[in-house]
Amino acid sequence: MVGTPVEAAFGIVVVLAVGAGCGWINGAIIVYGRLQPIITTLATGTVYYGIALGLRPVPGGDVHAGLAEALTGALPGGVPAMLVVLLAVVLLVWLPYRRSVGGRAALAIGSSEAAAYMSGVRIGRAKLLAYTLAGLLAAVGGLLLTFVTYSGEASSTIGGVYTLNSIAAVVIGGTSLAGGAGSAIGSIFGALVLRTIGDLLFVFDLEPLWQPLFQGLILLVAVSLGALQLLKVTNRLEWFR
Repeated sequence: MVGTPVEAAFGIVVVLAVGAGCGWINGAIIVYGRLQPIITTLATGTVYYGIALGLRPVPGGDVHAGLAEALTGALPGGVPAMLVVLLAVVLLVWLPYRRSVGGRAALAIGSSEAAAYMSGVRIGRAKLLAYTLAGLLAAVGGLLLTFVTYSGEASSTIGGVYTLNSIAAVVIGGTSLAGGAGSAIGSIFGALVLRTIGDLLFVFDLEPLWQPLFQGLILLVAVSLGALQLLKVTNRLEWFR
């Protein structure tokens, strides 16, 4: 993402394509190899991490300064450019996907994969699309992190932190880990809650090492509140609707 603006833009397109391709590979292994999603995701994540270390063993590299400032700075009127990028992702990716056949199929699969299959939902295609979009959005996140730091770093430490935060954000935002419920808007608010927690810890002058503890407790409470819905079920057959 260096050189002329056109060359930098081409680099961004390549990065997004690679992210989507990695997501598709992950989904293809799960759909056609019939492996457990969590195991497959951990395995492919390790492979991608190894490739990233091979390409960038130490932090470094360079980005187009003007492009980085445009995407991480402030627009006229003091509006954060990151907020505009977030709105663009919601409008261009989430809303079309949510209203598409693939998006509705993903929710149906999360509610009950067997019922979705019996209803004629193309399970494999819906899963491939979901994993591809997940890879694309991960690439967007990686690009923004690169623009903020002005360098590339294949760091497992940073990756681990963002992995926990992403899970916590979607759970706090109302997404069910069992599937079938959730939205990008809720996840955005969940991320804002996590950010607020970090700011409050800073305001009250608490040690930074306490932040993962509080985030873990909040994640545990959010998951527990979601699980309380199961206590209201009187007929076990309702679990599979």
